[in-house]
Amino acid sequence: MDLFFARFLSMSEAAMMGTAFVLIVLGGLVASRVFSVIVAFRRVTYLWFLTLLSLALSISQYAWTYVPVAAESGFFSAMVMLSLSTFAIFGAGIYYASAARSRHIYGTTRRAWMGFVPFANLVLLFKPGRFRDIGGIEQPRSPMARFFLDPILVLGAIIVFTALAKVDRAVEQAPMHGAKTVEGSFAREAKLVGAHLPMRIDEITIFSEIEAIGSTLRITYDVEQELAGFLPEFRQTVIDLECSEDMFRDEIARGGTVFVDYRAPGGAIIETYIITKEDCDL
Repeated sequence: MDLFFARFLSMSEAAMMGTAFVLIVLGGLVASRVFSVIVAFRRVTYLWFLTLLSLALSISQYAWTYVPVAAESGFFSAMVMLSLSTFAIFGAGIYYASAARSRHIYGTTRRAWMGFVPFANLVLLFKPGRFRDIGGIEQPRSPMARFFLDPILVLGAIIVFTALAKVDRAVEQAPMHGAKTVEGSFAREAKLVGAHLPMRIDEITIFSEIEAIGSTLRITYDVEQELAGFLPEFRQTVIDLECSEDMFRDEIARGGTVFVDYRAPGGAIIETYIITKEDCDL
């Protein structure tokens, strides 16, 4: 399980955003089966519910900065699953608010799906409601509420939404707790991946060992075929892999060194590639 989530975290940003969107939709689908929404949200209530829900989601993402600490403590998978679950909870909240808003406009929750579609969501946000919380026709509201209180609440929601951008930036720039040193990063990687070795890479190659020694990480592959050596261009292939952002680019940039050993069936070393900052052109 740890290896699965480690690979997940190495995916591209677009893939992770797609995963988050899928979890939000799934959360909404589950909520539609679980929740029986009997309240009706007016426009301002709906706007504030979405505002606070978005703020809570943004703040919850700060938990990602503790993933390295969780990995050291043996709770890596649990931490990742907990962080991912916030997207599903967000989706459930979106459904609840949209269902309540749909009930206010149409008298039924059948239009709750509109809350998950950007332009359709505008209908829920701006269309006047006609129905009260428990049924019947909406009663007129006082001029004080309509022309004074509501504009103030809307302005407040806009201010919070503007602050969300700063919260998101703060989360993105927050340091990963427990992952400040190259030694710590390599040690965590060795512990995390080593628990799942050996691992077959292809028909003749097995990822057999990984060891962290200070700021050096040694990776060993066993080749199940007698080879005299590799083609010269294979070195660049290894460099491109280990220097990629999904692998050890950051650690190498901070002075880390990666040794990659390819070992023959008898135990002799076929090739050893030493990858440093100069090799990665950093």
